[in-house]
Amino acid sequence: MAVSRAITSLWLSRLLSFEVRPPSSSQPINSPCVAVSKTIQAGLTYFAMVLGAGFLLGMIRIPFLVPRIGVRWAELAEMPIMAMVIYLAAGVILRRFPEIGSPSRSLIAGLLALALMVAAELALASVVQGMPLMEFIASRDVVSGSVYLVVLLVFAVMPWLRLSAR
Repeated sequence: MAVSRAITSLWLSRLLSFEVRPPSSSQPINSPCVAVSKTIQAGLTYFAMVLGAGFLLGMIRIPFLVPRIGVRWAELAEMPIMAMVIYLAAGVILRRFPEIGSPSRSLIAGLLALALMVAAELALASVVQGMPLMEFIASRDVVSGSVYLVVLLVFAVMPWLRLSAR
């Protein structure tokens, strides 16, 4: 068990390490392999930034806002803040990873981050809340759940939107 944790920890640290290495002579900086790698790193970074902000806001929303104003209004109050976080995080990844400076690569990074966000949301719901997947989806508030879906779609396309606005 300890060996598998050590391997997983090593694998995650290598996956999330963003050290800049000079390209080898056989692999130019603009090669497809480097571009794919940087697109994946950009998607992971974008996902991690937005998930982290959402986690921090959830730590405020659940104990402080939900008892006072209810789940629906607490989630709706959080949405504009998350929209701003999404906007800023998309700008960060576009600056940090200039390799995703094409419309297709920026969209792929956003879609990868969306897939990771949905997977994380569903995994947390089933593990932390102990709810079956369909029960979790059915338990979402209609109004705030609909707004959340729109924010997720904006999350997916924001790197592309920010790139287009340049």
